Amino acid sequence: MKVIKKITAIMLSIMMVLGMCSVVGADTSEPNSGRIDEVPGSISISNAKAGETYKIYRLLNLDSYKYTQDQQKQEGNYSYTFREDNKWKEFFTENTTVKNYFEIVDKKYVTVTNEGKDKGEEIAREALKYAEEKQISADGTSEAENDGTLTFSNLTLGYYLVESTVGSLCSLDTTNPTQIMAVKHTEPTVTKKVITNEGPSDFNTVNIGDTFTFQTEITVEQGAKNYVLYDEMDAGLELVETLGTIVAINNEDSDVPEAGEYTFVRNTSGKDGFTLTFTDSYIQKQRVGSIITIMYHAKVKETAPMDTAMINDTYLKYGAKQETAHSETKTYTFKIPVFKYTGTNTPLSGAKFKLYTNENCADNTEVKLKKVDDNNYRYSESEGVLLESPTSGIFNINGLQAGTYYLKEVEAPVGYNKLNEPIKITVQLDGAKNKHMFVDNNTKNIDQVNVENKSGSILPSTGGMGTTIFYIAGALLVLISGVVLIAKKRTDSK
Repeated sequence: MKVIKKITAIMLSIMMVLGMCSVVGADTSEPNSGRIDEVPGSISISNAKAGETYKIYRLLNLDSYKYTQDQQKQEGNYSYTFREDNKWKEFFTENTTVKNYFEIVDKKYVTVTNEGKDKGEEIAREALKYAEEKQISADGTSEAENDGTLTFSNLTLGYYLVESTVGSLCSLDTTNPTQIMAVKHTEPTVTKKVITNEGPSDFNTVNIGDTFTFQTEITVEQGAKNYVLYDEMDAGLELVETLGTIVAINNEDSDVPEAGEYTFVRNTSGKDGFTLTFTDSYIQKQRVGSIITIMYHAKVKETAPMDTAMINDTYLKYGAKQETAHSETKTYTFKIPVFKYTGTNTPLSGAKFKLYTNENCADNTEVKLKKVDDNNYRYSESEGVLLESPTSGIFNINGLQAGTYYLKEVEAPVGYNKLNEPIKITVQLDGAKNKHMFVDNNTKNIDQVNVENKSGSILPSTGGMGTTIFYIAGALLVLISGVVLIAKKRTDSK
């Protein structure tokens, strides 16, 4: 009798081991006791999710149980034995991970050891692996039609393990025939950020052609299953391969998955992006609440839209039909429209400019620009040309990140005065992610930078018609004076 009491006392710990445990027993004339051959039990999952499949496995038989009115159900006496078909016997006696967590008494009764008291989650994971390896069929399978309660009825009393495609694991011990339990449905989360000079952010601004880094974090939750990460970016963005790979995966414990623990597939049509599928074995060995980090690079394409958010959207599918909230970042590249004119908004062609990032307009701060057509120039990493106003006077400088720029006129149109100082241009986003552009120290938002050239009237000179008349008149007077003088001399000689 003392041995039996000792055995049943030890069995108490197995229910404390697994935080997801519930128990099933039979209703007898004594409300708090039962035998396996009496009223069958049932398991009701109170928070089942529509579309998800739930499976139950009976690992052990429950011969009998008893607890008094003043005891908690977990404090009663319970007697567990191997199943008649011994499907799970090797799991308790031979499994290298969990065999030390259990003790077999009289070759029949199963008890938990002190070492196994706090190993509930590990035992649950190993039990599911064992079922898969040995191809053990579930004792019950049911798909939830709606969110709410899902019930398994007419069950043999025993020590049960419950699995769901939503990813939750829970084990079931003994309590009473109509046990209502709540499966731990803790939704994993996904957070997407883009790395900037100031750190991770929801948005960034870049030059066309710039390469930058995205960071996605998956928070792993209890009993994770079927994790598939989806990433899709707008047409103005494209993935960049680095050192022969696109994504780098790590976690807080520096547990880098091996090649066989995930599958990467890049989108081959439509928007660029990828799917990343993790094996259940890799996900389930992660600590609950731990973070898996995925890093990858992208760049802004030459065809990217100006002044418009380019979105990178990420989400995780898990279980059979579950999906996390989406997380997204926004990437911007900007244009600076310039209007060259004279007088009352008369377009002026032929003015030539350079763009700098420093007010001193030093050569090493020049922004390299490539000509696309007469009206458009775009940022270039290497090629640099002069900006020149066309016949319309309007040209666009495309593909610039937010910042302060200096537009310097290096050659004025023929007959016009060149600007003495560069024009300071500031481009930035406000808190609502709206573009703002202003010139010099004027904070008024503008749509384009207006640049005026002026020409002066001709200056006075000393070679005009007025002096010529005086020269002619003077010459005539000299000539007349000479004629008069000669005539006078002739008269005097006579």
